[in-house]
Amino acid sequence: MKVVVRADSGVAMGVGHVMRCLTLLEYLQSKCISLDAIFVCRDHRGNLIEFINKKGYRVVTLPVDDQVLDNQALEQHARWLGGTLSEDSHATRRTILQQWPEGADWLIVDHYGTDAEWHRIVRSNTKQLMVIDDLADRQYDCDLLLDQTFGETEARYKGLVPEVARVLAGAGFALLRDEFDLHKHDFEPATSRRWPPRDLLVSLGGGDPDNVTGEVLDALVSWRSELGKITVIVGQANPHLNSLRAKASLLQAQILVGAENMAQLMREHDLAIGAAGATSWERCAMGLPTAAVITAANQKTIISRLKATGAIVELIRPISDSSMKAELLPWMTDREAYEGAVSAAISICDGRGALRTSEVMLTP
Repeated sequence: MKVVVRADSGVAMGVGHVMRCLTLLEYLQSKCISLDAIFVCRDHRGNLIEFINKKGYRVVTLPVDDQVLDNQALEQHARWLGGTLSEDSHATRRTILQQWPEGADWLIVDHYGTDAEWHRIVRSNTKQLMVIDDLADRQYDCDLLLDQTFGETEARYKGLVPEVARVLAGAGFALLRDEFDLHKHDFEPATSRRWPPRDLLVSLGGGDPDNVTGEVLDALVSWRSELGKITVIVGQANPHLNSLRAKASLLQAQILVGAENMAQLMREHDLAIGAAGATSWERCAMGLPTAAVITAANQKTIISRLKATGAIVELIRPISDSSMKAELLPWMTDREAYEGAVSAAISICDGRGALRTSEVMLTP
């Protein structure tokens, strides 16, 4: 199977787009006799290009056009593309033709800066085109669209995709690594979570340009004695690492950069403070009650729906020690409330979304 992935990572857009594509490729690899995959990525600050290489995949690196990146007249996601729509799509098309003159089997596009116009330029050079998205704010010309947002249905994309396109929607298709598939592991959140909960995991995204992590650590100082161990996860793209190390030292907290054992870390902690993005589904699969923070506009729907289930509470910025305690203490002092949050979380996502998606892609 010949696959091209168009996805970016960096301080501005975080690392989730690339990470979920890597997850999908791992599942495809496990089911294919031969998988040949190439990434096309812009050279954004704080990118994961070296990380992708270490995973064994080739990367065609496109330079960032600063005139596009800094053009405030463009919408944010258009700037994130790092080049014009025409230039970017033709660069991806050239990559396919240079590698496989006969075309690719799949082109996977996980980028808010692309649309149906971009798709049409590369359409003839791939047998199948898949879009991973959660905005539903533009037209898409694809064969398969995946939106892993909890509560979504294919109806959200009616009129936005071709009538013959298939839409996979909902957290049941969340692209989580194998370690989050509870069917393959012994961990059972409903019975394995300990009481009372004291150990805290903090993870505010791979980029965190607004330094929400620092805000959270500041708010933890006054009630540090009420907590057990604190582990702080930051991405390799985080621009605030030095200051975060100093804040963590004051809290006697551990900082981990680019952790690749998130499922294990989630099993070892009782509570989380985290961004309301893609890691929401990982925490749900692990049954980890979370105080979630909106770090991007497209997370508002996610946080609203998860709050309604009782799986999370919301931390509203600016974050203070009093607001944090108000949200977390009910779980720390009421066993029924805590266990209810655990149960609500595991009912949302079972960690098998990548398996389901790969099976759809491999079915003729």
